Amino acid sequence: MVNVLIIIPARGGSKGIARKNLRSLNSRPLISYSVHTALESRFNPDVYVSSEDKEILSIASNLGSRIHCRADSLALDATTLDPVIYNAYQEIASKENKVYDLIVTMQATSPLLESATLDAAIDRMLESPSVDTIIS
Repeated sequence: MVNVLIIIPARGGSKGIARKNLRSLNSRPLISYSVHTALESRFNPDVYVSSEDKEILSIASNLGSRIHCRADSLALDATTLDPVIYNAYQEIASKENKVYDLIVTMQATSPLLESATLDAAIDRMLESPSVDTIIS
């Protein structure tokens, strides 16, 4: 069995579109699409939403995701994704007491990604150790 961790970063302080991760798309919060896609993966991953925003974390939890409360220092406009994912991975791996074979970053702003596409990407990563990144 392979251990897959999916982290969905969802900062509350978006400048381009205010509160975009919670904005309604077809009567659902935008983040709900990514959470649903991740939870439907046949790899039965641990799915975490990482945010500094309490409302995002509450909605993510209600959607069935686990939550990672991100430090405010990792939610600044200038913060890149790498330290956000690495910090979340370290804290989650310790909390879950697991060694993960694969860490997947899913954007909350990709509502059209399907579970089959996600699973195909995970298959590709597991079958090809030389491939270290896949972007949909």
